[in-house]
Amino acid sequence: MEIRKIAKNYLANDPSGWLALSKALSARIAVWCVQAIEDTGGSVTEIEVEEIVLPELLSPTTVSLIAQGSDQQAIIVELTRLIDEAVGKVQADVNFKAFDLSGTKSPEYWLESDKPFNDKFGYSVIDFSLDRYDLENIIIELIADETVKSIASSEPSADAGSLVYRLDDIDPTIYKALIENPGLLRTLEWRAFEKLLADALESLGFEIELQKGTKDGGIDLFAVKWQEIFGPQRFLIQAKRYKNKVGVNPIRQLLFLHSEHRVTKVCLATTSTFTKGAWELEEQHKWQLELKDFDGVHDWIRQAAKQRLSF
Repeated sequence: MEIRKIAKNYLANDPSGWLALSKALSARIAVWCVQAIEDTGGSVTEIEVEEIVLPELLSPTTVSLIAQGSDQQAIIVELTRLIDEAVGKVQADVNFKAFDLSGTKSPEYWLESDKPFNDKFGYSVIDFSLDRYDLENIIIELIADETVKSIASSEPSADAGSLVYRLDDIDPTIYKALIENPGLLRTLEWRAFEKLLADALESLGFEIELQKGTKDGGIDLFAVKWQEIFGPQRFLIQAKRYKNKVGVNPIRQLLFLHSEHRVTKVCLATTSTFTKGAWELEEQHKWQLELKDFDGVHDWIRQAAKQRLSF
């Protein structure tokens, strides 16, 4: 199975395969990690391991590295390294004490620092490092699994051109990764950015109509809010993954769409920011137009994360 193909599909607007592979891999790693830690007298839950490993696998940086891999073996080695580094952030509990799993502190450190082990281990040396060879074998076994093979062999879904996309391929752990590292927002593939905005707004109580992504007349999604006092409100949102500042021309085109579709308000959300002229247009049309730059979009994500991650 070509892991590279799954990663490339993700970058080509079909993220479901990589998400499924990441979930399967993080779950398998969690089982192995828990057992390895228990064998050394520690304790950790599978959920605690997955909460660290899964965001690493879903990182756009990780996906890009895998998509650019030279061959299958090189990709496996790179994936092993990335997961090994992630697992190194897991902490195990021994006698209610947190111990480092990364191997950066020697067992002698814990002995000399007067941190007690459980009595049944006495003061013998306990190695909390994990075997990278075992980790690599787990990855190899997983990608050889027939169930996972089907992920790579499948083509993008037949309804990929339909009006509305399913939103369940945006996993909550993506929010955790973006909260911890906001800069990842700028590395998202354009369709993933649109789906993230749709999922965030859905989490904030909007009904979402996510468009098909091509030949949509500059419309990426509609968001509908139902209110008892003023009735339903419909918002038109355009998502722009720009590196440079967004100028006045896209804003003027968006204002035309406001009249064309007779929506409550139009919004342009970008991973960049806006020129002075664009901000001035927003002020002139503040009842029809909303601009969300990088900080504004990330504020949406933080609010949605409170709903998705319950914190």
